[in-house]
Amino acid sequence: VPTFINKPPVEFDQGGLRKRLCLAGIRRRVVSGPLHDPNAPNAIVLYDPNDDEEVKPKQEEIKTKNKSVADILGFKNEANKIVHVVVDPVLGNKLRPHQIEGVKFLYNCTTGRVVENAHGCIMADEMGLGKTLQCITLLWTLLKQSPEAGKKTIEKCIIVCPSSLVHNWANELVKWLGSIRIKSLVMDNKGSKENTLKALRYFA
Repeated sequence: VPTFINKPPVEFDQGGLRKRLCLAGIRRRVVSGPLHDPNAPNAIVLYDPNDDEEVKPKQEEIKTKNKSVADILGFKNEANKIVHVVVDPVLGNKLRPHQIEGVKFLYNCTTGRVVENAHGCIMADEMGLGKTLQCITLLWTLLKQSPEAGKKTIEKCIIVCPSSLVHNWANELVKWLGSIRIKSLVMDNKGSKENTLKALRYFA
């Protein structure tokens, strides 16, 4: 039975929409929806649970179950909640049409939606078509989102490239995402081995 205490209405943002809920102090965490609003203008949706044939039977099964107190109050089991995966507008608003298609291709391949149990691909666009931005968009999406509400697809990412391009990648991350939103560790064989190992342990 939920514990009720006197508290004012709680205001929160879900999918870009402002909502106010009078929770009456129910000590339950509101399950988040998509990190970004899939219905926003120019939203780039990489995963739509409504189009996933594997998810539909599970959703129908959940609907047919007897409703619990949590269901009646509007709370759902986070483990059962499948949500949209939407590109962060900070990046999505900068993508050109061919880059949007490229990001969708990258996401579907790396998440195993093209070939079962195959997680990877090659982005082989010609020079100047924005491969770096497409890859950064993919990495940022995987680091922040997954079809499971409130969960990430990956925790860390390693970019392996020629030593002459290491700092270029670090600069590109800052260029597109800013220095506050993401922190990168640059490994370019400069500095002492001790300091390098210390930084690597901290990053890991």
